[in-house]
Amino acid sequence: MTTFSCPSFSGRRDLLWSTYAGGSNYEFPAALTLYSTGTIFVTGATYSTDFPTTAGAYDTSYSPGGDIFVFKLASTGSALLWSTFVGGGEGGVGAGISFDTLGRPVVTGYANAGTFPTTAGAYDPAWNGRDDAFVLKLSSSGASLVWSTFLGGGANDDGVALRSTVGQRAGHGKHDFRRLSSHGRRVRCDLEREQRCLRGQAEL
Repeated sequence: MTTFSCPSFSGRRDLLWSTYAGGSNYEFPAALTLYSTGTIFVTGATYSTDFPTTAGAYDTSYSPGGDIFVFKLASTGSALLWSTFVGGGEGGVGAGISFDTLGRPVVTGYANAGTFPTTAGAYDPAWNGRDDAFVLKLSSSGASLVWSTFLGGGANDDGVALRSTVGQRAGHGKHDFRRLSSHGRRVRCDLEREQRCLRGQAEL
């Protein structure tokens, strides 16, 4: 079992709180962002069929092969405000997260299955093959998909970071995707290595 902690520190680096979030298999937290109210949005990938979701969330059913998750955590770390799956399975990753002026999370990453959800009228609703970059927006309650689109061609395309015009503090998990985004090969290597490690095919 691999879970991850989400710690909070004071200005003196005292640990204010820390919590686990995950299921009985492997999780890959790729990005988080802090909203103005102090609540925390997190996205990544999971291989846990029992990854925690909340009642009324957009998608509470795990998709086989690895699923993308998005959740919102209380500023005190004491409650999971909402949590949802969003992927179509087959090992996609939510790699970057931000929010709009209404507090609705916007997520980017890559999906490698035609079952990934897109919405009517989206810029590119059809999967282009292999790993395809996506951008999506969820409602502020996590209950619905506002819109979702692919952004890619026939080769591998990864969405790795977002930046909102709304004031925020944003961060990423194991890798600094903003720093790596200009080096596409390194980004792809890191993402693929994480996926192999989660499947037990490589050493960290």
